[in-house]
Amino acid sequence: MEKEGMRFKKKINVFSRPDGTSFLLDGQE
Repeated sequence: MEKEGMRFKKKINVFSRPDGTSFLLDGQE
């Protein structure tokens, strides 16, 4: 399930940091 969550976040270019914040990559890896 965690893998699916990471895949979804990566798909929409949105990542969540351990401190609870999130950021957009705007097409960057």
